[in-house]
Amino acid sequence: MKNNSSLSSVPKNVFILPTAVDTPLSSFWITVHQVDEFSLLRLQGPENQLFKSLLNTLASVFDSKQPPHKILFKRGENAVPLQIAVSESEKTIEAAWQWIQENIVPELRKINDPFDKESWVVEQITMIVGNTKDMSADELSTDEKLRNASRMFRQTFPIPVSERLVSCMSCVPFIDDI
Repeated sequence: MKNNSSLSSVPKNVFILPTAVDTPLSSFWITVHQVDEFSLLRLQGPENQLFKSLLNTLASVFDSKQPPHKILFKRGENAVPLQIAVSESEKTIEAAWQWIQENIVPELRKINDPFDKESWVVEQITMIVGNTKDMSADELSTDEKLRNASRMFRQTFPIPVSERLVSCMSCVPFIDDI
């Protein structure tokens, strides 16, 4: 990175600890931008409304809804890509993409070895995520609705920043005649 002042311009709540994504890129993800080793992907839902409804229901049942935008780093053709950023918002992921193009890509082009490139990117992204340690766990969430609900809840109730809000839904069926 150019310098520490570039850290102040890092888009918030987008970068995550680099995570290997071992699932192949399916037809649900389309590449929006690709520069060098970086790819910006957008989730493309199925055209069939019934199938789309079924997938949304399954995602909510298993609480596995993925953000619709992500940025991957891939050191080479046969390497497993690393997911380094996710977002619910196209505007936010585009800001992260632009920041990567201005601050990471120029420095990365100076490195020749693909493994050194990957190590450097992991180090930089980990440093960015580490600089958000003073934020509450809920503020680090990629879900904007959760962040807003957490802020409102913490304004009302005195809960330590180290505590995280957890939502829970009962799975017990209601019986009328008990």
